[in-house]
Amino acid sequence: MCTPKPDKLDDVDRPVSPARDRSSCDTVAPRRCLVILVLAWVLVIGALVPQAFDGRAPTATDAPPGTIDPNLATWNELTVLPRIGEAKALAIVVYRDTFRARSGRPAFRRPADLTAVKGIGPRTVERIAGELTFGD
Repeated sequence: MCTPKPDKLDDVDRPVSPARDRSSCDTVAPRRCLVILVLAWVLVIGALVPQAFDGRAPTATDAPPGTIDPNLATWNELTVLPRIGEAKALAIVVYRDTFRARSGRPAFRRPADLTAVKGIGPRTVERIAGELTFGD
């Protein structure tokens, strides 16, 4: 806690209440330093972000139709599909990898095979069927 400095000689003997006179306290400087540090941090982080990133999430319109093979795509590539978020994309990858490890063949040969993944039903398959391709 800061103690204000007296302005006059006769105030030397009397204690001055901090609530009465805060003019000599430097409470603004720490706040200014914090604000400056936060702004500098934001500028540095902003400079590190690639220029191509526009701040929006990928959408199905970003990928040309029939270009995503669920047997080969990464979970990040699968999130471009409509109604497929990060959790469902990860579930597809986990199912695909465990299926291939057990059977030695691709998990998905047609869009309907995706219904075997928990959280993906026939309506979701209808929406994403036009965006999928299945290689041999």
